[in-house]
Amino acid sequence: MEPGKDISIRPMNLEDINWVLETEKICFPDPWTGEHFKSEIVHNNFSEPIIATLDNEKAGYAVTWFIADELQITNIAVHPKFRRMKIGSSMISHILGEGKKKTIKFGYLEVDNNNYGAIGLYREFGFREIGMRKNYYRENSGDAVIMMKELD
Repeated sequence: MEPGKDISIRPMNLEDINWVLETEKICFPDPWTGEHFKSEIVHNNFSEPIIATLDNEKAGYAVTWFIADELQITNIAVHPKFRRMKIGSSMISHILGEGKKKTIKFGYLEVDNNNYGAIGLYREFGFREIGMRKNYYRENSGDAVIMMKELD
């Protein structure tokens, strides 16, 4: 990341959906729909979707569910233009910090078993592989690695 660059995290709102959908289509072969994101923002009481910005420009997003003593990162992406700038790390740090405030005990996520960069990033944050979901991703029939982290 360049000196002087400022990453911030804020709640996702309905005005973000078009940008999120554009990024979603670039990042994933089987993207979520606008209705899916709208539901996460408006209707899902467990969901806390966020937007990461770099110098006030949208750079990434994540959707996390906080249920009982668990958090589930259901969707996370960084626009390719902003990769390798600590956007993903900032979002994960934010999510884990929110989890600790809420006295969450466990964090979970699924990641494409071929996404070595993301798997490495999650390992850096203490997530470990606990299982596999076969043919989890529709479009490429890829398997998902299930990862878990115990929060202190």
